[in-house]
This record gives sequence, structure tokens and C-alpha cells, in this order.
Amino acid sequence: MMIFDKIKGKLLTFGLCISLIPICVISTVYYITAREKLRTRQIDALSAMAQSKKIHLLSLIESKKGRTIDFSSDGFIRDYLEKINRGISSHDLLVKSLTRHLANNKKPLDSHIEGISVVNMKGMVVASTYKEWIGQDISGQEIFSEGMKLFPGNAYVGPAHFCPYGHKNILSITAPLTSRRSKNNEKIGTIINCYDVGILNTVTTGYEGSGSTGEVYLVNKNKVMITNSRFFENAAIRQAVDTEPVRKILESGKDITGVYPDYRGVPVVGAGRYIKEYSWVLLAEMDKAELFAHLNSIKLIALVTGAASGVSAIIFGVFFALSVSCPINKLKMTTEAFASGNLSERVLIKRNDEIGSLAQSFNTMAQEIQEKNRALSESEERFRAIFEQAAVGVALIDTNTGKFLKVNKKYCSITGYSEEAMLSTACQDITHPDDLQEGLENVEKLKKGELQEFSREKRYIHKDGSLVWVNITASPMWKKGETPHSHIVIVENITQNKRIEEEKEKLKEHLIHAQRLETVGRLTSGVAHNFNNLLMAIMGYANLLKMDTVVNAKCQTYIQNILSSLDKAADLTQSLLAFSRRQTINLQEIPLDSIINDTENFLTGILRENIRFKILVKGKNCYVLADRTQIEQVLINLYSNAIDAMPNGGTLNVSSERKALDACFMEMHGFNREPGEYMAISISDTGTGIREDIKDRIFEPFFTTKEVGKGTGLGLSMVHGMVEQHGGFVTCSSEPGKGTTFTLYLPLLKDKGKAAAEKEEGLMKAEAGRSDNVSGKEMILLAEDEDDLRHVLEKYLEMYGYEVIAAADGDDAVKKYRKHKAGIRLAVLDVVMPKKNGKEVYEIMQQETSKIHTIFMSGYSEDILHTDGIIIEKGLHFVPKPVSPVGLLYKIRQILDASVPVA
Repeated sequence: MMIFDKIKGKLLTFGLCISLIPICVISTVYYITAREKLRTRQIDALSAMAQSKKIHLLSLIESKKGRTIDFSSDGFIRDYLEKINRGISSHDLLVKSLTRHLANNKKPLDSHIEGISVVNMKGMVVASTYKEWIGQDISGQEIFSEGMKLFPGNAYVGPAHFCPYGHKNILSITAPLTSRRSKNNEKIGTIINCYDVGILNTVTTGYEGSGSTGEVYLVNKNKVMITNSRFFENAAIRQAVDTEPVRKILESGKDITGVYPDYRGVPVVGAGRYIKEYSWVLLAEMDKAELFAHLNSIKLIALVTGAASGVSAIIFGVFFALSVSCPINKLKMTTEAFASGNLSERVLIKRNDEIGSLAQSFNTMAQEIQEKNRALSESEERFRAIFEQAAVGVALIDTNTGKFLKVNKKYCSITGYSEEAMLSTACQDITHPDDLQEGLENVEKLKKGELQEFSREKRYIHKDGSLVWVNITASPMWKKGETPHSHIVIVENITQNKRIEEEKEKLKEHLIHAQRLETVGRLTSGVAHNFNNLLMAIMGYANLLKMDTVVNAKCQTYIQNILSSLDKAADLTQSLLAFSRRQTINLQEIPLDSIINDTENFLTGILRENIRFKILVKGKNCYVLADRTQIEQVLINLYSNAIDAMPNGGTLNVSSERKALDACFMEMHGFNREPGEYMAISISDTGTGIREDIKDRIFEPFFTTKEVGKGTGLGLSMVHGMVEQHGGFVTCSSEPGKGTTFTLYLPLLKDKGKAAAEKEEGLMKAEAGRSDNVSGKEMILLAEDEDDLRHVLEKYLEMYGYEVIAAADGDDAVKKYRKHKAGIRLAVLDVVMPKKNGKEVYEIMQQETSKIHTIFMSGYSEDILHTDGIIIEKGLHFVPKPVSPVGLLYKIRQILDASVPVA
């Protein structure tokens, strides 16, 4: 004990006691530092995990929204819903067909779909793969009301809920359905895809590398868990999560990290991410106890070491003083190396004392930090894989310069540039000039915080020079307290969708044009009918004047001029009827090459010296059922137009060939014709061409670009009408300054000989029965509602010896027939009359006697009468107006002189 009596001994004892303080302090500081570093690293790891899961989740939801939008564009679904809404056909049959289409053609496209439903404008489910849901009224449900607010091409994600029909928790996504008949995309209902909420678990329930208590889960705006829990079974849509981070995130819309009690009441270290699009909160958490478990042992070791050191300091003070400096120095060197980035560095001290424990704790801590760092690297690698392998283009762009900072493979594929080329390029360099200004304005708003994100359609210029339509969504990269220096852009290639929309617009324009021509055609047909009646009356009176012997020769010349003008007026009405496809035609089996060759003589006679002419007939001996005169007139009209279009000379080519036209060709050009084999006759010139703005009007009657007096505007309208009356159609392609090509398509004749023979039979019989003597004494019933025409025909028949019973309408004709039916030999009936039409009068006469011959007359041709329900059966006599009185007399005499009665 004498050593303690000396100053040296006291100093030694004091020194030994003092030496215990640094040991305890080092242990405490190390514990606190290690705890804070571990806490920070774990929060960073959880934040990275949460961000990665968020991106993965958004990508998954966007793909399901895209699927729903794709379903909403299905023409079958839209047409059938519209038919159901309008009550067309059987409602039950339509519903069954639509439901079968959803189940067989749509649901198999996505294995995650539990059910598909179609809802009308009133919120009534009209078709569904959930049979129990059909007929249910969901107008008060959020999924319907929000879906009807959307613009076409968008989708809404509804809240997750339990579906009693599918007995599963589902996530509903809806998109509006629009009418294909409406020009303004009128909404007719919605389509709802129901997905198993379990698809969200594929993102959240991967627990690898998260210890025994780490978990990731989703919470909706009602603070209810919508994915599975690691700790509770059947937690989805049931487990309430009213925790502090959930409340703060939903209130502020900002991400949160820290230590807090979770929904079990257990303290956890967590990171929360706000998913603004759906008001969801994504949480990545690990129990605090598990995270700091190994530090608790360090804390306990430090306390035990401090207490034991105080007792043993006096006994082992000298030994401690001599032996402690070397291992501490080793520990210091190892710590410095570890801090400099060498995470594989370890303390090589094997002792059982406090220094040994400290070295072991350090080694343990270093091992865990190394493992966490490896996990963080793997997480970053997974995020990089998601970025690179995304199905859409993703890029990070410098907000100030527009330079690409990072791009994925899909982005490069869309633009055609390599990644290296993209990173040396600015967004402005590949943007179409017309779309550039709007994009710069939106980016400026992002920088100022006026926009959180923006989406728009724009055009990129591909590396090969072509235009690529894309749909972009841009959002800024924020750092707290700073303005955004970069923004993320997600790009989807929609070029194909744009092309489809353009094709639909072209088909719509074809339909509108065809409907307009049909309307004009019916109008001209009606005008021609009324004009025919007037012409026939004038023609009759002029013939009466001509027959008057008192009229001098000079007047006879005037009368002949009147009759010639009437013939021209009749030709004009035939032109109008040709345009409206109402003209009566004489169909025969004709080899089309012979018609083309016959028109060559006409063509050579009108060609100027500066025009070259060439005919190339490929389809020889190809027969069509046609009126030779009309087809010749069509070709001559087109020849004349082609020559007029080449005032300075050029080349005129005429060619023909067989072509097999399918349904796709007919639909693309808007022609309502059967697919099959057609003869195509092309007339091409190298003239002035036709401007694009007037191309849709060239077949309209009286439309012309020629000078006054040089064109009537009926040439092409006659071509259009005549060709369509033959069951064909006409196409026109032209480029101003380069020339025009008209192509006529006429259906090839399959059963050669049969059709033409039937058409000729009636004409041959008529010619055989014609006689030069047109007088008679028989009684004739004349029914005509036009007074002037009735009077002139009555006068004419009486002049030639006939006894005429005249009637002003259908009822009058029936009354006079019944009064004089014993003497009436023949009836001349106008087909269209007030009260009763000519066919109805004929049927009444037939019921009472079958010995009266009948002639039908009309300014309309037989085909339009059929359209109006007035059918003149085969074998009855039909005379189109205008007909000369002499022509009518020949017809009457022919029928009366026939040996076999016709009616």
C-alpha cells in the first residue's frame, strides 16, 4: 500500500482512473454515432425503396388505364351500346352478344381482369361479365360519375373495394365510350374494367432484404390499407391505418421520413411517398427494435465495460496503460480507412476486453453497413432496369438548356438516335418547329412552379426525317428550397393512332360526299319528272299545230324548230336522270375492248397536233352488261375534258385491265359495292390538273371551271350517274400542274348471254308489232293528273278516231272505268297520281275484268317507282315521259293489234 502513499503512486492511481473516462466516452460516442449513421442509411434505403415501388406502381396502373382506354375505342362495343341505347333490334340479343364479346374477346387480353362492364348514359349496366351486375343502377357510384366527366381517350381509377359478384377486392378503372356516328364524339356510356387488387401486391410484397419486420404497403385517402399486410391476414380493404405520417402526407401532399408508431402501435423507421394521382400513400417501414438491435448490445457492452473498468482499473491500471495504446491506434487506423471508403476494412484485434469488444462491434457494424450499401446498390440497379426497360420513353432533361441528361432505350427507339447522340442533343433540336413555342412556355411554367406537370401531343423529327407523333408527360425534379433544374419526361409513340384517325376522317369525308351526291341526284330526278310532263304537253300541242293544214310554211318551220328544241330539252332531262341514276338504259352483253376501240375514230378526229394519244387494252374479250351508247358517251366526255385540260399539248393515255377488288378496297374508297372482278378503264392526261379544294365537287351537276359558254357542268355528273347506273363507280386522282386520271370500274359479267337475252326479248317483240297505221275506233281510258298533258293527249287520240274517256286522278279513273268498262279496250294510266296511283287503278280493273290492256306512263323511270313501292311487273307496258304523241299512238296500236292479250 506504500505505493499509494507516494505522489507517484497517487498520480499513477489518478492516471489509471482518468484513463477510464475516455474509454466510456468513446463507447458512448461510438454508440450514438453508429445509431445515427445507421438510422440515416436505413431511412435513405427505405426512401429509395419507396420511390422505386412508387414508380413501379404508377407504371402498372398506367398500363391498366391504357388497356381500359383501348377497350373504350372498340368499335363493336360502341356500336352495340348505341344500338341498345336507341332500342334497335332485340335488346336481350344485343346484350347477350355484347356480353359474349366482352368475355371472349376482351377479358382474355389481360389475365388480371376480373370483370368488364358496359354502362349506358343513365348509369345502368347493360352488359357485364358479372351476370349479376347486368341491369344494376350504378348512377350514384363514383366510378360512373367520374368516368362520365372524362374526355375521350382518358381513364379514371376508382377506389379499391370488395366486389360481392367476384368475391374479391377489386380496383375499378373506367373510360368513356363515344358514338362512332357522332361528329363531336358524343358520349354514350362508359366501360369499367375490374382488376384484382392483388396486382398491387406484386409491387409491394417483395420482402427480400427487408429483415423480419420490413414491409411496404399502400393506404388510400380514407386511411385504409389496400394491399396485404406482413403481420395481419386479410388486411386489404379492412385494416385502418390512421397514423401520423399518413395524416401528414394526405394533408400536405409531401413525402415524409422518420421514426414513428405504425398501425400496430410499434415504433418503426419509415419513408412515405404521396401518390397524388390517386390520393394514395405508399409506406416502406422496418421495426426500430430490429434496426437498432445490435447497437443495444454495444450499449450494454459499453456500460458493463465502464463498470468493470472502474473495479479493475486499480489492479490492472499499469497493464491497461501499456496495452491500450497499440490496439486503439489500430482501431483508429482501421476507422480512418473505413471512413475513406474502404468498406472491406476490419479491425484485426483478438482480445476479450473492452477494446476487443469495441473492435468486434466495429467489425459487426462495418459488416452491416457493407450489406446495407450492397442492398442499396441492388435497389438502384433495379430502378435502373425499370428505367431502361420501360415500355414508354423516359428521359431526364435540363430545364434551363433543354439538353438530355439521361434517356432510356425506348426513347432512343422513338427518335431513331443512339443514346450518345441523344445526350449531346437538346429537346428543341428534335421538336417540330410548329410545336416548339408551346413546349418552351410549359417548361417555363414548370420552373416557376405554375405547373406541377403537363401533358400534350407533339411531333418529333425522327433521325430519318420522318415525323413521329408522341404524347408527352413532363414533371419537374424538385429539391427542397430550390427551383427545378431538370424535369422528367415520359413519351408514348402515338403515330399509328394518328394514322388511324386520319383514315377515319377520310372515310367520313367519302361518306358525306356520297350522301350529298345522292341527295342532289334525287332532287334532279324530281325536277326531270316534272319537266318531262311539261315537255310532253308542249310537244303534243306543237304536233297539233304541225298537223294543222291552215298553218303556212313559215310557221311550219317555226313549229319544227320548237320540236327540235323540245328534243334537246328531252336530252337535257336524260342527262339529269343519268346523273341521278334514274335513266332507263338498254343493257347488253358487250366486250368492253370493242367500245374503247370504236371511240378511237372519234378521238383521232378531235385531237390537236400537239397531243399524243395511246390506247392500251389489256382485258380483251371481257364482257360487261352495259348500254353501249351510254358507255361511249362516258368515254367521249372524258376524252373531251382531257383534251380541254391540255391547251399547250401533252399526252392522253387510255388503258383497260381486269382487277379483283376486295372489301377493304371498297371500304377505303367509300363505295357501296360488292367485292369481285371489275374492268378498270383509265383515262389519263398530262394537263393542268384539278385543285384539291374543288375535287369533291366535280361530279355535281352544273359545276364547271370552264369559261361561260364553254361548258354546261353536266359532263362529269353524267359520267358519274351513268357509271353508277351500270353498277360501277368512278375514281379521280389529280395533281395540279401534272395531270389527272379518271378510272371507271364496271363489274365483269359472270353468266354471259343470259341477262342480255332477257333485256332484248321485250324490245324485239315491240319492234315486231309496230305498224304504220296508228288510227282506231276503240274506247280508251286516259288517266293523267296534269291538265295540259291530259287535254293534248285526249285531243290527239280523238283526232285518230279513238273514243277517249278522260280522268283527272285515280279515283276518277276507277269511277269512269266502272261506268264504261263494257266498251273500254285499253287504259293509259299515269303511274303517279293523286288519291290512287296508276298501279292501284290497274289492280282494281284486274279484279273486275282481265280483258283490258294497260299502258303505264311516268316522268320517273321504273327503278325510282320501285323505290317508292310502285312495282310494274314484268310483261306490262311502260312508256317513259316525254314520249311524242305519235310514239304513244304506235304503242297503242301495237298492243291492240297483238294476237295475244298482254294483260
